[in-house]
Amino acid sequence: MNHEQKYNLLKMICPECKKLSETSKFFPSEVLTTDIYYSSWYDEEGRQHIHDDNVKSFFWVCSNKHKGTGELDNRCWCGWIGNVGFLEVKV
Repeated sequence: MNHEQKYNLLKMICPECKKLSETSKFFPSEVLTTDIYYSSWYDEEGRQHIHDDNVKSFFWVCSNKHKGTGELDNRCWCGWIGNVGFLEVKV
């Protein structure tokens, strides 16, 4: 298990910088979320599962001054079927 899998880290990269083969820092802000009830639970091995159907929308800017919007859902490490992970980042 690598560091990103262990801590369930999400990579956020500016799509415009990626297209231009540039590097930058990515700054999401103003997060809005839907308000759907969910609960977490622990399986037989004591591992927490969070199956959250809420979607988070955000605005972002990169250190090269590109701007855009994005959406995320909440991922569970188990690969839960209702969970699609990273949805979209737009410029």
